[in-house]
Amino acid sequence: MVTLPELQGFEFGQTNLRSFLFDWFYAREYYVPENKTDILNLGVRYYYDSEQLKQKDRIEHVNGNPYRIALASASSGLQSVVPLLVMLQYYTGEYFHSYEEKISFDGGKRTKDILTVLLDKYVLKKIKPNLVGEERGIIMEQVTEGLKRERSKYLPLMSNYFEAYSRLLIPERSTFIIEEPEQNLYPSTQMDLLDLLVTLCKGERKRKRKHGFTITTHSPYILNRLNLLVKRFDAGAVDEANLEWDEIAVWAVENGEVCDLKLKNTHLVNPEYLSKPLDYIYDQYEQYEQDRKSFK
Repeated sequence: MVTLPELQGFEFGQTNLRSFLFDWFYAREYYVPENKTDILNLGVRYYYDSEQLKQKDRIEHVNGNPYRIALASASSGLQSVVPLLVMLQYYTGEYFHSYEEKISFDGGKRTKDILTVLLDKYVLKKIKPNLVGEERGIIMEQVTEGLKRERSKYLPLMSNYFEAYSRLLIPERSTFIIEEPEQNLYPSTQMDLLDLLVTLCKGERKRKRKHGFTITTHSPYILNRLNLLVKRFDAGAVDEANLEWDEIAVWAVENGEVCDLKLKNTHLVNPEYLSKPLDYIYDQYEQYEQDRKSFK
């Protein structure tokens, strides 16, 4: 869907799909031809080419083959995974690094309105509770002059103001909600995607940004990959994607009940939950094999 021509002109209403699409439109512009990004271990790179008339999302091979194709002409797997990867990379990294430089006009106006409310609440009305509009400028000059002289009575007020500003207006982390990322992907690509997602969310810990994610899935590969990620952490494999046991929760909904899939007294997610259909297939296979031998 993200590769449909002129998608910006579609009406989606106030939905999660609309939110995802416009975040994607914003994020992809960071990956210009001079800043191409690898797509997992698939041997291709993505970039956004604004000079193209229509199909601006492009894919190229990294093996030296010079031809390039539009994302809309790529495989269904690439069309599924590329927008997701671009979003994950952008909203765990560049978005925070250049946040103040890229506030839109609408966002800037909204921010200015919020700052006015915060200034009144935490500073001006603390000095004069019955504040009226024409007095704002006078009191603000008084505060400014007071701060220049380091008069301590204004410092706590400004501290509260800046704390509220930071809490409300400066983004600290991203939380991703990803529905069935396995769509159109080979099992190995599903597992690589999960590894990258974990790496991206944990990679900014040094900046104290605790990114997180929630995944819904029917994939036994993703579910079982969690056990390897936990085992890597327990084994101290710091150079590979890993997860601490207490950082994850794994739940299943079955017959109207929510079941915890984390097995007690061991760092293991129940590996059988999504593997039961495969077990059933091989149980049947063995049964037919036994019947064939008995018949002979």
